Amino acid sequence: MVNRVVNRKTVVDMVVLILLGFCLQGISCSPLVNIPDHRLRMQIEWALEKKSGARITEADMATLTKFDPLRRSISDLTGLEFATNLTSLYLWDNEISDLSPLSGLTNLTSLYLWDNPVSDISSLSGLTNLTSLHLGDNLVS
Repeated sequence: MVNRVVNRKTVVDMVVLILLGFCLQGISCSPLVNIPDHRLRMQIEWALEKKSGARITEADMATLTKFDPLRRSISDLTGLEFATNLTSLYLWDNEISDLSPLSGLTNLTSLYLWDNPVSDISSLSGLTNLTSLHLGDNLVS
């Protein structure tokens, strides 16, 4: 019975060491990011200099500081919530109405949302570093 417990512990230790080895060799251990809008995903791949269909991790997203997918017919910003180091975001002339994925991007200083169907900007209330917000040609009243 004792050998069985030792063997299980040994197996668990080996698995942990193998996974740690992958991380140290540059194989990403960061969780993958879900980006359902294919147009947004293409722009993120381009910004991160990744091939089409490449894995995009939370760590990858955190490297973005400026992002400008202009005029791309983007409608869903899901995935951008992991771009936690963004300071400038240019989203004009898209099809964006839901800004909730931006609510935690507290490093944002500039946000350009011209010409989108945005009507509710309450998701932006916690962006305390925001010094430049452009909302022209939206549905905000």
